[in-house]
Amino acid sequence: MILIPAMDILDGEVVRLYKGDYGQKTVYSGDPISVASAFAAAGVERLHLVDLSGARDGQPQSLAIFSEIKNQNDLSIEAGGGIRSREQAAAYIDAGVDYLMIGTLPVKNPDEFKAIVELAGASRILLTVDVLGREVRVSGWMEGTSLHISDFMESMVEMGIGQFLVTQIEKDGTLQGPDFALYGELMRKFPGIFLIASGGVSSVDDLYDLREQGLSGAIIGKAFYENKISLADIAAFA
Repeated sequence: MILIPAMDILDGEVVRLYKGDYGQKTVYSGDPISVASAFAAAGVERLHLVDLSGARDGQPQSLAIFSEIKNQNDLSIEAGGGIRSREQAAAYIDAGVDYLMIGTLPVKNPDEFKAIVELAGASRILLTVDVLGREVRVSGWMEGTSLHISDFMESMVEMGIGQFLVTQIEKDGTLQGPDFALYGELMRKFPGIFLIASGGVSSVDDLYDLREQGLSGAIIGKAFYENKISLADIAAFA
């Protein structure tokens, strides 16, 4: 299992939101390039970059930062935030992004999503599935869909999508531990997928427990920025 530190970029700063609320943000750094370099030096192989400004405004806003991170470090980058069209996806690819994080589009505009899959290839799509309980939520968690996560993921697997990042909204930013029950259900139903856990990781013990469940990756966010998990912990796990 790989550890994937999260860097949420809002107006050029590294921040964390509480349960996705732009009104409840904590700023951790004004220099995302340096933060990314520190992760690379600790042995991190892959970064999770979110353009919160782009998600808010509907147009990519942080691609220059993503490109600079990629140019300065030997890292794979998974990135997203407001990808709504084939053209925007192409801009992410041009910026050096390895995996396109897409969540809302398959629900709101499946034809455009198919166009992006054709452009990038299914292997470069990281489908971000945000759930409240077991219901899929879209548009920055603001809209319900009545879709059960298992049914939605099954339809995506049938399209050839193999990488999924599943965030339990109830856990995100809370440091209360991941939703182990949810990930256990998904691993039993979809044993062949590359599944990344997101939301609630609070300690190194959580990471080992997720690995025991057979997950392929885990996002580290607030636990790092609040000094619950250190760069030394990350290096040791890596």
